[in-house]
Amino acid sequence: MESVATTSNSVNITCKAEALESYFHREAIARGNKPLALDMGIHPSGLSRKKVGLVGLACKLILQLGLPAGCIAAPGCEQNVVLTGEEARKLLSLLEHIRQPAGGTGG
Repeated sequence: MESVATTSNSVNITCKAEALESYFHREAIARGNKPLALDMGIHPSGLSRKKVGLVGLACKLILQLGLPAGCIAAPGCEQNVVLTGEEARKLLSLLEHIRQPAGGTGG
């Protein structure tokens, strides 16, 4: 059964949980247990013992809940921020003061 994330404010995940599991296991094997565990701040033996169960649970959670909007970017893409109203006006005002020298109109 293929499921789709149901959270309204999330990135939809359209693959099966098993596909995510397979991907995470492949990446963990390629990276190596010890470097991965140390990067995660846990002891390598703990990762070895718990990896299968944790990855399975995490994949099921991702499938059910999705991922927060804005947490995924294509390689080379920069995240855009849109400011409107008062926030935009204040930021533009601040940037104008930075661009212009203190004593004059700049240029």
